[in-house]
Amino acid sequence: MRDDDLLTTAQVLDFLQIGRTKLWGLVRTGAISAYRIGDGPNGSLRYRRAEIVSWLESQRVIGSAAVEKEEQFG
Repeated sequence: MRDDDLLTTAQVLDFLQIGRTKLWGLVRTGAISAYRIGDGPNGSLRYRRAEIVSWLESQRVIGSAAVEKEEQFG
């Protein structure tokens, strides 16, 4: 897969291992960009793989605080 590939919603959900509601929240807040393919509100959404990977890398947690938080909320 290339960095400039477009991913479907299902592919992004699988890649990030999140639900549709979480993904839509990320799109609504502008954290992740979506691109509508087709006319009107029922057009399919696509996501640039490079942008998904970049967002994911920006969410990286470093240090013991991340481990403690994960253990606390498990």
